[in-house]
Amino acid sequence: MKILLVISSLIFLLALGMKMMHLPMSNEVLLAGTALVLLQGIVNLGLKAKSNLPAAMWNLSYSVWILYLMFRLIFWPYGQIVFLVAIAVTAGALAVHFMKKAKFNAGNIAAILFTAFMVFISFTPAHRIFYFMHLAGGQNEIARTSDYLKWDKYSWFLYLAGEKEQALEANAKALAAFEHCLETGDFYADPLDARNLERHTEFIQKNIWYSYP
Repeated sequence: MKILLVISSLIFLLALGMKMMHLPMSNEVLLAGTALVLLQGIVNLGLKAKSNLPAAMWNLSYSVWILYLMFRLIFWPYGQIVFLVAIAVTAGALAVHFMKKAKFNAGNIAAILFTAFMVFISFTPAHRIFYFMHLAGGQNEIARTSDYLKWDKYSWFLYLAGEKEQALEANAKALAAFEHCLETGDFYADPLDARNLERHTEFIQKNIWYSYP
């Protein structure tokens, strides 16, 4: 099972790299890697529940946290439920560890540190994660100038966070990116999208933006 754990984790990391570089199929690869990590965690629990339950529980904890990370990166709904499940599984792993009087090894410590990192991620606002993944400098330079839909979604996350002025700024950049697409032809600019962007400006100003898109 260790081989499957390593392979599935590498697939997940590969998908993260693909997503940050905006390569096609990144979400599909991310989903496949997550599914493999979760599958090996469940199967490993079934195989080692009697022989080494603490290690199996820590493995499952890692698997569920990977699932939560995928939810955060793709911005799927119900991520909070997955977060609570991950917390419960980790608490179970700790309880089993102490009940079995197991010794802490490097793998356990790594799992605890990974849990701490995931808790930090859970308190990181969605707009910051979205900006880092899709609009930060470097690999996102094209998106910053041409991908008006990314700026539009970023403005939505800012609006949800109560950052009205920043949401308006992001909306203005979305409109500017749309005009850039019209001028350069870098991306197809749908006239309907322009109307939606203008409506979103009004929604932000009047505090009536209730859903996205």
